[in-house]
Amino acid sequence: MTASDIRDLRAAFELLDWVARDITSLIWCTGFLGDFRWIQTPRRLDDAGQPIHEHGLGILPGLYLPASGTIPVIADEAARLADDLFKRRVA
Repeated sequence: MTASDIRDLRAAFELLDWVARDITSLIWCTGFLGDFRWIQTPRRLDDAGQPIHEHGLGILPGLYLPASGTIPVIADEAARLADDLFKRRVA
């Protein structure tokens, strides 16, 4: 990914009207450390600048950060995220 790609991605996030498009969740899974300053809420990042989460469930409702590094863990993590998405949708 080039610097230009990153700028384009950041611009797309900033221009996206989440409410108008009824977007209530974001699943972020890149496999790399990233720049998460776009998450504009207090106490959202740890001391290393990475999002605070527990087993891929972010501290913000609807923010998901799958972090599994091995294929056997992906099924458990995917099931946990899907379950949380379903609970939020029916609540």
